[in-house]
Amino acid sequence: MSLTEAWWTRSCFVLALALAACSGRIGDGGGSPSAGSGGGGAGSQNPSGGGGATGGSGAGGTSLDVVYVPIQRLNRSQYCNTVHDLLGTTQRPCDQFPQDPSLFGFDTVASVQSLSPLLAQLYETAATSLIDEVVALPATDARRSSIFVCDPSTATDAKACALQILTGFAQRAFRRPVAAAELANHVALLDVAKAQGGTVTDGVALGLRAILLSPHFLFRVEIDPSPGSPALHPVSDYELASRLSYALWSTMPDATLLTAAAAGTLHDPAQIVSQATRMLQDPKAHALTTDLIGQWLMIRNLPTHEVNPQAYPTFDDALRTAMQGETNLFFDEFFRQKVPAINILTADFTYMNARLATHYGMPAPAGTGFSRVSLAGSMRGGVLMQGSILTVTSHPTRSSPVGRGVWILSNLLCSAPPPPPANVPVLVEPPAGTPPPMTMRETLAAHRVMPQCGSCHNTIDPIGLGFENFDGIGLYRATQAGKPIDAAGVLPDGTAFSGPTELASILTQPARGFESCIARQLLTYTVGHGFEDDPGKAWTAQVVDQAHKSDSSFGAMLSSIVQSDLFTKRRGAGP
Repeated sequence: MSLTEAWWTRSCFVLALALAACSGRIGDGGGSPSAGSGGGGAGSQNPSGGGGATGGSGAGGTSLDVVYVPIQRLNRSQYCNTVHDLLGTTQRPCDQFPQDPSLFGFDTVASVQSLSPLLAQLYETAATSLIDEVVALPATDARRSSIFVCDPSTATDAKACALQILTGFAQRAFRRPVAAAELANHVALLDVAKAQGGTVTDGVALGLRAILLSPHFLFRVEIDPSPGSPALHPVSDYELASRLSYALWSTMPDATLLTAAAAGTLHDPAQIVSQATRMLQDPKAHALTTDLIGQWLMIRNLPTHEVNPQAYPTFDDALRTAMQGETNLFFDEFFRQKVPAINILTADFTYMNARLATHYGMPAPAGTGFSRVSLAGSMRGGVLMQGSILTVTSHPTRSSPVGRGVWILSNLLCSAPPPPPANVPVLVEPPAGTPPPMTMRETLAAHRVMPQCGSCHNTIDPIGLGFENFDGIGLYRATQAGKPIDAAGVLPDGTAFSGPTELASILTQPARGFESCIARQLLTYTVGHGFEDDPGKAWTAQVVDQAHKSDSSFGAMLSSIVQSDLFTKRRGAGP
């Protein structure tokens, strides 16, 4: 047996034992995903509203309850961010991992996370590569010396030095204090290395790799003092620090958070708000844009979205990257600033570089990078008229009013239409690059005549057609099929609008449910659970109400979430 095989056999055994011990926290926490429960995700509401302490009451007096919390695994983004912060590496092993399953639109939902044999094997490969990189660094390198705080090859007591190295590394990797007894098996790997002809440094490297394979690294383990008790109780300060850091940063807690956890102050409402405010101003909060917004608004699809070069010969990788940059910088500002979150639909500014400005037919900003520009007097405004959104909601060869309408109803208003019935005739597509014989408004009008289509399309089409002035890559146009584009419409409730700017403003009205939908998306992402059912709507209402007491910003909503029982407390699994 090789050195690596011996280590992997031992590590697999330790991993299997630990996962078996945690199995009661991995499975179903009560409730059906189809009912909007997500299987009892972290800090999730009780679908039945049953039993135990509550977190208050919501709209209509609905009880706000918190139920059993299953264990959460680091997803791909969280894994790469964590090893970057832990080791200072530029490696991205997560790019080789299988795609994380998602539920309710997010890959943070605990109930669908799993650990396949393939993923376990890739974890082993990643751990080997990451630790080998550190060991190969010169002894004077800051990255190496921050881990190898002593030299086991020259120390009088090699095992004591190894324990010192492994303890310091494990405390950062496990995101909590670590007792020496927890690392007995890791220190024993020095003997495994020696038996295989390796050095004491090889043995320490095996121990470091084993730490990266531990469930306490790969999972956000939360230990219940009384796992059989369903009584509501606070999570530990260290566990709350991890909840905060992975919710807002998609990575491990920093030194400031861990210091607050060590002091036992994180559960103080003023302290948790202060920490969240600080964290939202940190560059790491960009994770909210890439991970939360990227999934919610489907911007993650942009890098691989197919665009037909015959239909759109001006579309290239530089434009694709510029579109991504615009939306990223736009949302980064909204997470930092104290402005209402609903303003993302009506904002009169954006970020552009020269490539995007050329595409939009607007003056190029100075310099080679992105600049914040005013959209006053232009044909654009808000996120719905950004190229990224308009592209990912289109077909490769044309715009898609139906796709855009369904996207807005589902993602922004949380009122997804039912799936289409079977055997619905598809729209006839002209060859790529060929002018269409009819406008999309005319084509869809004919489609709605069919009884099986009209019931849904009467709701979907007016919204999608309101943005028909923008083609499949977000380029503004005034005509289609030789006719002026009519972007006016009437919503099912009789509300008329004259174009995309007026429609976007209408969508922000309280009765439309946009603000509540934002709150639901934030809750689902940060808590790791679905909020579609009635108790979930009560939590959503509470987040919105609390945010209204401040500035109704994304920050205010997130502050409301992280202060709630939903985020700061948990239950055991019950009998």
